[in-house]
Amino acid sequence: MDYSTLGEIKNIDQGTKTIELTKVTNYNTLTKRWEKGTDETLDLTQAIVLVNDKPIPLEELYKIRKTSKAYLVKQKQTSRSTTYILLIED
Repeated sequence: MDYSTLGEIKNIDQGTKTIELTKVTNYNTLTKRWEKGTDETLDLTQAIVLVNDKPIPLEELYKIRKTSKAYLVKQKQTSRSTTYILLIED
């Protein structure tokens, strides 16, 4: 199952390779509408991160600015595992 989320970068933790999103909205595939969500913390260890359409390695998370807009595509393979494609626009 694929899920889409929009948000804004709230915090970046280079050490734990995580990003916090605020102003989160999730796309509901049943109602075909965007719905408000809660803040999310993303573990990027299994993610593909694109900043302005260019891939960056996790060692370069410092290049991402807070308040940047983020579009996230999640794929849940099991109830615990999630793979991300994170698109960030400055």
